[in-house]
Amino acid sequence: MRRIALSVVPPPLLAAATAGLIAASGGAAAPNAPPPTRAGNKAAAGQDAHALLGLLQLPPGATPSATEPAGDDGVLSSPGVGAPATPTLVDDSAFWTVAGTPASVIAYVKAHAPAGSTLSTGGTGSQPGKPTTTSLGYALPALPGVISSRVLAITVAPLPDGLIAVRADGEVVWIIPRPASEHIPPAAEVTVAVIDPGVPASKLPRPRVITSRRTIEALTATLNALPLFPPGIFSCPADRDAAILLTFAPTRGGTAEAVATIRLGGCGGVSLKLRGHTEPFLSSTGLPGSPHSITGHLLVPLFNDALHPGHAGAIHAP
Repeated sequence: MRRIALSVVPPPLLAAATAGLIAASGGAAAPNAPPPTRAGNKAAAGQDAHALLGLLQLPPGATPSATEPAGDDGVLSSPGVGAPATPTLVDDSAFWTVAGTPASVIAYVKAHAPAGSTLSTGGTGSQPGKPTTTSLGYALPALPGVISSRVLAITVAPLPDGLIAVRADGEVVWIIPRPASEHIPPAAEVTVAVIDPGVPASKLPRPRVITSRRTIEALTATLNALPLFPPGIFSCPADRDAAILLTFAPTRGGTAEAVATIRLGGCGGVSLKLRGHTEPFLSSTGLPGSPHSITGHLLVPLFNDALHPGHAGAIHAP
């Protein structure tokens, strides 16, 4: 039988960490903003993908090409920067030719990077007997509740006539809105524990019951702000089935109405049960911080603080 181990979270620490995370996320959405829709988010992604192409600045004299430039031997037939393997991706592309060398064109693009962007990836690609490509990817801020990922990808390759072919892609991943019904109701107490089959129960303290109204409201708001886990194929780290378990009860000592299980391994994520009904899986990457921000910046440090330094039961974000 698999052993279940439980841990403790001190309420004051939980309140401080939760409040800090909510503040970092920019707070709640505008009260009068209409709720996002699937169709609206998809349309916004299409518009944004096209707009991203307009952020690209190329050397003077660059000439737009309606199609992939002839002579590139097909190396620009697909984006040079890999896009997420998800059906919610929208990719808009455009081509140009420009005088110079691959290095000079890339240097110009770097010197005129889109405002507010971060260089997220770059490198070269080669195939036997074909031109070498050089690629860059610039990440731009997400649009909460609408778009989770925005990347301007640029790839260049030399042509036989001495010009440089350029391909740019606006790669945007839109968010499937979370159902309005998937909402943790107000609670009077929250029981916090950790499940870890790899840690002996004797190494971990007992669960903790939180009754601070401010702490409970902050924690509930944080979980209610998480987006759905995106569809698609992902490469995830190892998962040892460790998780943080949060049980929400409407009255002190009452029956739980909501149970949130925050996975600490793999690609993270949060499973939520409301009144015994399993809701769609949530992403734990929808808030600022590490890939598992809700665990790495909100709850995991609290478990570590609750244990003695170097204690074998300490839980660390993967």
